[in-house]
Amino acid sequence: MKDVIGQDEAKHKVAAAIYKHFIVCNCSSENLPQTNIFLCGNSGCGKTYMACKAAEAIEFNVILVNCSILTQQGYRGLNINQALYNSWKSCVSDKKDEFGKSIIILDEFDKIVDNLKRDPRGTPIFDLLPLLDGKYKLDLSEFKEQGYVDMSKCMIILTGACYGVKQYKARKHNTIGFGEANNYSADNNTLNTELLKEEDLLDYGYPIEIMGRISQIININPLNQSDIKEIITNSYDSPFNQYKRFFELHDINLRVTNTAENEIAKMALHKNTGARAIKTIIEDVLFSEIEHICNNKNVEELVISYSKHKGIYVSRKYYEEQNCSKFKDNEINL
Repeated sequence: MKDVIGQDEAKHKVAAAIYKHFIVCNCSSENLPQTNIFLCGNSGCGKTYMACKAAEAIEFNVILVNCSILTQQGYRGLNINQALYNSWKSCVSDKKDEFGKSIIILDEFDKIVDNLKRDPRGTPIFDLLPLLDGKYKLDLSEFKEQGYVDMSKCMIILTGACYGVKQYKARKHNTIGFGEANNYSADNNTLNTELLKEEDLLDYGYPIEIMGRISQIININPLNQSDIKEIITNSYDSPFNQYKRFFELHDINLRVTNTAENEIAKMALHKNTGARAIKTIIEDVLFSEIEHICNNKNVEELVISYSKHKGIYVSRKYYEEQNCSKFKDNEINL
């Protein structure tokens, strides 16, 4: 969880829920409480990443289901049974016995509710009730296999940006009189930082059958410029550190200056897509360097820098002439 930046309060709550799940799964006592949580936060703030990292910490299997492509049972497309079966099928044989204790992440759950408000036909939301109740069994006979998988001890984590709820709440609380215009939109700072409660979701149209089965709603804070800057170099999975490991395979050191870090963080914040914007910026700068190092074997270091005239750019440091000639001789001998 140390790679999750800037979400201390949410991390503690998620960690407590995961620990509770760990105890329930490893205790012989029956009738212990099941935990289902809902992570609400802007796109790119780390909802899914946080859930996956917490599950990895206790070495539990993670099942990631994209709710935006789910359909109701009987409709053409991917339903919850098929999604779980696909995960079970791809699970390695020695982990199949633990599959019934998995952490299931229903990603972009808010998209199901938005679709339900537009057109209730084919919406899979009520197919999820047995899963949230801890009474779900994956029937393998539907897929021409014998037996079933008891998934009653699975923990369910729902995630969603809930922009529709925030827009609805903003209009409701800020429109006075007859059709007074408001300036709230999905990229408005006031809207993005709005904390959601259960009554907000119910008021928007989340079914009470679903909300009654969620133990806790955890709001994930939007990332600020300081958070994004810390993610760039301090998160193991950040795009910068991924490229750093890539260039190390070519014996090339990659580093970024402090001014460039600040500018990348500022640019990422302006894009309003959270930590995902870092990858776009880093790749735009470094992609051309991959071709360069293929044609030039004497690059020692790449430095991501910033200036007002050039913007974000990469400067190269080459091996000295003597070292360079030795490098080439060794390459020929190989």
